[in-house]
Amino acid sequence: MVLIGLQVAPEGNSRAHTKDGIVSTVVAEESLPGADSEPAPAKRGLLKNTKVLIAIAIGALMVGEAAVLYIVLGPEQDATTVTPVVETETTPAESSVSAGGNQRETEIGSFNCTNNQAAPGSILHISFRLAVTIPESDRDAFDTAVELHKHRINEAVTVVFRRSTLEDLNDADLQTIKRRIQESINKVVSKSYVKDVIITEFRSLEQ
Repeated sequence: MVLIGLQVAPEGNSRAHTKDGIVSTVVAEESLPGADSEPAPAKRGLLKNTKVLIAIAIGALMVGEAAVLYIVLGPEQDATTVTPVVETETTPAESSVSAGGNQRETEIGSFNCTNNQAAPGSILHISFRLAVTIPESDRDAFDTAVELHKHRINEAVTVVFRRSTLEDLNDADLQTIKRRIQESINKVVSKSYVKDVIITEFRSLEQ
């Protein structure tokens, strides 16, 4: 504001002075709040509300990110609950050739023979596989004896089947035939190596 005159009145007052016939008027402008600006308390309230909204938005964003990571990665596994997998190998003592304990299975071979005494007027064609169980400690000695007496053993087994009755052949377990084979083989090798006899793939066809 432009001041006209030679003197300025104290702030807050409006006075008139004359000098040399000229009226000088001093108008003092009082300090008033600006019409365009907002009161200070309103500004502080708006700023506070803005900060609260920003904090809420940031918190929601963080919660959303945590939920996405949980879905994608899944819950962490507790290392104490993981059970290690222990791989085991089958040792020779646990293989199918072992009869359990200190016994061992040894295959003698496959046989085909006939029996014309079991059913008069008919001939029975018989086929089977034969194995025996022996003590593990006698394995080498028995293998050597089988090689030395192979043909005699085969003949002794064949004779047992040729002389078997129809009742012996119809026995589901072939117990009588097995006992006779055990005795015959032990007799050929001159020692009681054989402890049990195993007959598999047994077939009998009457003609």
